[in-house]
Amino acid sequence: MHTIALLLVSALAISTAAGCSQATEDEAAAGDVQDFTAQDRAAVMDALRLEVKPELANQDIVFNVAGQGGVLRIEGNWAWLQGHVQLRSGGEPTTKGTVYEEADKDGIFDGFRIEALLKKDGNTWKHVEHGLGTTDVWWSGIEERFAAAPRSLFPWLDTLQNGNEVVASERMAIMNALRTEIKKEIPNQEVVFNVRGDGGVFRVKGDYAWLQGNIELRTGGVPSTKGTSYEEAAKEGLFDGFRIEALFKKDTNGNWKVENHGVGSTDVWYWGIWDTYPDADRALWGSMAEQK
Repeated sequence: MHTIALLLVSALAISTAAGCSQATEDEAAAGDVQDFTAQDRAAVMDALRLEVKPELANQDIVFNVAGQGGVLRIEGNWAWLQGHVQLRSGGEPTTKGTVYEEADKDGIFDGFRIEALLKKDGNTWKHVEHGLGTTDVWWSGIEERFAAAPRSLFPWLDTLQNGNEVVASERMAIMNALRTEIKKEIPNQEVVFNVRGDGGVFRVKGDYAWLQGNIELRTGGVPSTKGTSYEEAAKEGLFDGFRIEALFKKDTNGNWKVENHGVGSTDVWYWGIWDTYPDADRALWGSMAEQK
């Protein structure tokens, strides 16, 4: 079972009598805490710091994974981190004099968020990939590019779904409601929704349902964008395949309706949707809602 550690980490294993305002390695664990060692944790952070520090003009930085959206998972020889880069003395680094200075001036630097994949080579942790201040979800599909990494490493693949617990008639009603909506956008193609593959989610909690998956042709294969609502976006490179996410709500007559959905979105349009629908059970969105 995968687990999550949330902590604030610095470069050293011990912070001596530094002021209270300084970032330290104090652990702020919540939820399930992994049983990886403090040495592995420190080694992961040091490996990432070795890569990121030169990009930030050697500012004295630490990685905070204790805040909102913070994640540190270590599974076997792989590690995945999401968090924020901070100065050891507190506060944010500056982009001045860094590789991000121009991007910041152009308005395409989205703060000091960081995501990173690392791998242990023998006894040494090494950086594999990372993104800092990216304005898109650069890591989408990283689990496919690094198929050797355990699926449980990546929060968005958490299998906290209850699709098998939903009675067939209810499931069919939800799928039919979505099909009615999607056939307006993808006419003249017989489509089905596959929520069984990687990243697939189908959850029903009370009067709400959440789905993530892929649109496929009933006969197999991928639909065509030609003649659809997505034709122009696809031509302009703004259509990210037939992925679909959808929120449903049951009305007072017991009928399922599509509340919101996205197809081929190039961003995470649904982030924060749990705040828009506060009456929905947050478990509907699994670990996403926990990360805020």
